[in-house]
Amino acid sequence: MTTQSEHRRDARLLLATWFFLLVLTAGSFWIADINIAPGAATAAVVLGLAVLKAHLIMGVFMEMREAPRVWMIAMSAFLLALTGALIALF
Repeated sequence: MTTQSEHRRDARLLLATWFFLLVLTAGSFWIADINIAPGAATAAVVLGLAVLKAHLIMGVFMEMREAPRVWMIAMSAFLLALTGALIALF
């Protein structure tokens, strides 16, 4: 059974994570919009931010941080493999 203080802490964590995801999304848009580096470098940075956002979503919203460690490792490996494939194709 969870207490009211645990619910408040969880709500604060969810809200803070959501706000940080908004900041990362705005940052991704800004980095892509200003086009400060060649296309491949910009794409790699934006893709890296997307991987970070995916990890936050998995850990906080999907509650993978409380699941068996093997699930988080498997999901992280999948994200890294997908990211590597996208970078190789680009």
